[in-house]
Amino acid sequence: MAGIAVITALGFSLAVATPWGSLESKDFADKATKLRLQGNYPAAFAVYQQGYQQAVETGNIAGQIRFLNSLGGCQLVQFQFQKALQFWLEGKRLAERHPDQAEEHGAILLNLASLYIGSRNTDAAVEAARQGVAVLEGRKSRPYYLPRLNLILAVVYSRAGDAKTAMPYFRKAIDAADASGDDAAVNLAYNHAGYASLATGELDRAEDYFLSAFRLRMLQKDPDLIYSLVGLGELRRRKGDLTTALLLAERAEAMSATSPIPRHVIYELKARIFTEQNKRAEAHREFQKAFASIRETRAHLLPADFFRIQAEANLEDLYDTALRNAMDWSRTPGAPANLATEMWLAAEEWKYIVAAPARKLVYERLGADYWSTLAEFREVSRKVLLDPDSRNGESKSPTNTGTARLRSLRVKLAEMESYAGIRPFSSAFPENFNTSKPLTLFRAGLGNDSALIGFHTGKRITLRWTFTRNGLEWTEILPQTKLNRLLGEFRRLLRQRRDSQPWAGMELSQELFRGLPLEARSARHWLLVLDGALLESPVAALPAPGDPSRFLIEEHSLAVVTGASALLDNRGAARNNAAEENAMFLGIGDAIYNTADSRWQAVSASKDGKTVKRPVQATAAAVADQGWSFLTRASAASKSGAGQLPRLASSRIELESCARAWNGPSLLLTGSEANRQTAIRTIENGARVLHFSTHFLEKEGAPDEALLMLGLDAQGQAELLSTSDAVHIKVQNSLVVLSGCHSSAGAVYPGAGLVGMTRAWLMAGAQGVVASLWPTPDDSGAIFKSFYSELQKGSLLDRGAAKEAAGQHRGQFLRKAAEALRNAQLEMLRTRSWRALPKYWGTYQLTARAI
Repeated sequence: MAGIAVITALGFSLAVATPWGSLESKDFADKATKLRLQGNYPAAFAVYQQGYQQAVETGNIAGQIRFLNSLGGCQLVQFQFQKALQFWLEGKRLAERHPDQAEEHGAILLNLASLYIGSRNTDAAVEAARQGVAVLEGRKSRPYYLPRLNLILAVVYSRAGDAKTAMPYFRKAIDAADASGDDAAVNLAYNHAGYASLATGELDRAEDYFLSAFRLRMLQKDPDLIYSLVGLGELRRRKGDLTTALLLAERAEAMSATSPIPRHVIYELKARIFTEQNKRAEAHREFQKAFASIRETRAHLLPADFFRIQAEANLEDLYDTALRNAMDWSRTPGAPANLATEMWLAAEEWKYIVAAPARKLVYERLGADYWSTLAEFREVSRKVLLDPDSRNGESKSPTNTGTARLRSLRVKLAEMESYAGIRPFSSAFPENFNTSKPLTLFRAGLGNDSALIGFHTGKRITLRWTFTRNGLEWTEILPQTKLNRLLGEFRRLLRQRRDSQPWAGMELSQELFRGLPLEARSARHWLLVLDGALLESPVAALPAPGDPSRFLIEEHSLAVVTGASALLDNRGAARNNAAEENAMFLGIGDAIYNTADSRWQAVSASKDGKTVKRPVQATAAAVADQGWSFLTRASAASKSGAGQLPRLASSRIELESCARAWNGPSLLLTGSEANRQTAIRTIENGARVLHFSTHFLEKEGAPDEALLMLGLDAQGQAELLSTSDAVHIKVQNSLVVLSGCHSSAGAVYPGAGLVGMTRAWLMAGAQGVVASLWPTPDDSGAIFKSFYSELQKGSLLDRGAAKEAAGQHRGQFLRKAAEALRNAQLEMLRTRSWRALPKYWGTYQLTARAI
């Protein structure tokens, strides 16, 4: 049936199947297998390549699929995840064209599911596993890989916290693997069932599972024994037997020299053991080894954001524990003087990799299939959003409609993006974060009147980092539970209050900024690296820490950045000539949102008598039924009374007043011109500012799937811009302003920050995004009119700016944008009207890529 298994990063055995379709192919496979069993994966890979070429030349389809499967396995065992994915996707496409290769098709889908679960992407893992089950369950013979696919589903449910659903899958996988004589799969299932039991605190049950796998692997001399050692080591640690736990971890480390396991797992286990033994120096050494191990493999992770963010976000607990240990060690005599710097750079490297919008697609490698899939994804999104007959995947054909189809398409897009490869925007140097070089460059990128203030809000420790030209300071602040309580209270009070005095959040402000160095307190510009619930809080409306009678925004201009790496992009960054010379203001709004609009009737009547398809009705009831809510300045679509989205007539007033305030070249897309094709084409022609005054929609439970609704086309179909669309638009270093309420919403990922529309525009190339944290009514857009007026002050667009150093120009623009937003907020504060309330002006914030 199958050859000896290769091992993935999490211990899932890779499927390497026989027969090979011809004697020649089998000879190549046998030679490669011998090399692989000796641990010589590069040599085995070369032989598999020769076998694949021979299979192609002779038309041996079975051999081709099997060699592609094995080539992917050789890459994965060397942690070349993207290359492994490329081979498996090629094999998957080939198998899909040859239904008689169902067994090998299932093997490839199992490998993909294993890879995705190793990347901690449950959606992708479930999708691949379900496809594999569908391929194999229809076969009359007992499919060899079916138990392992059921195991994937068990692990996914377990990690989602659904132990009740997971355990039957574990039993099913164990029983099926045992019945088919697949001992390796039985051991694998036992080991993962052990981790599932650990997660629910059932230590005795976990021990039974781990020991079952350990005994069998010892008897069989299974190379996967290393995973049993790590599992038992973690179990003994949880039971307080630290001596035995350390012995098991050290034995696993000794085996890791010849076993393809991510070593950071072992180093992290040893670090946690040393931490609990109060051996701070030893624990710190192991944490640093774990970071180095992660650094080695990180470059080979699947590059698509869909995979990369979730894989890195799951490292939160590692960094949190390491920071807790370092802070405790720093309070003891003899602790290294550079401990704070070392830990800050480690955390900044993490943020740089996961959060910075530092990658873009290699478009020339994306074929027509990618763009057609993206178009289908957009169409299914529209139907799920607006069609009352589509019930979020609960229809009779859940694989073709609703959420299930969206998940399938999203996985497919991510696969194609990773297959095409993603290159960085700039050649920054994450590999050197373990040296002092970034510290020097961070300091050079920070202005004399600026301070970088960042927060880490973990379960074990909450820290504030303060970085200025004179040094780095770290201090422990209030615990996460208290912080979240104060933040929730602050947001609630701010939105309820009816006065414009800075009293709400006084305790919160004092806790956040207590003991702030003098240089930071006196800095004019604050760059904030927010974390957790802080990302969704209006920090501008906090009382100033030094003077609680004033708001924080009265003391400092504020910009939210993902990390200190924002300071790197200022150095040597070439100016964008198109954006600078045009200095164009592009406004999009007052679109056609309902068929009662006379402008839509005029457009549809121009179709030369052709039948116009009945439009999808965007009723408030239908949208609410789908879990979506309208977030417009009118606050609810139901107020329109027309059963469709209401016209935003005031948005034309807003755009015109903003264009006048800009006092430079401007172009407004309204009515039928506010359509998808025209908007994208115009954006890519280059503009300094992109201002959207449109309906903004988010789905409950999925804020990272936010949508900008541009209007209806001539057929009455809703035209949408999703976060997936925005990433692909070539935004030429513009400032994007999202006037739609709650437009900065997004899912919060550890290290990554808010992943939603704001980040999508940054990924597309925007320098910064101005957006709002909650709905605020304003028919005239007064704050934006003031913002653009302030942005023009100081000869911002003076051609003399061309004489500035190219590396400073980008930062200068965003710094002035932060100052302009601050002045606009202060102008609102001084109006003595309802706009003076902090719940109005405090909702807006600037998120910057580089400043």
